Amino acid sequence: MADVADRAKQQQDQEQTLIGSLFTLPFRFAAVMFLSLGGSH
Repeated sequence: MADVADRAKQQQDQEQTLIGSLFTLPFRFAAVMFLSLGGSH
């Protein structure tokens, strides 16, 4: 029983990490573009 619960929690954590990465990716990309454009001036 505990093994199944642990596995489910682990999978849930991985999904949250994936969603978090997808959510923050555009912001990271924008930050990199902003820094590179700001640094070129």
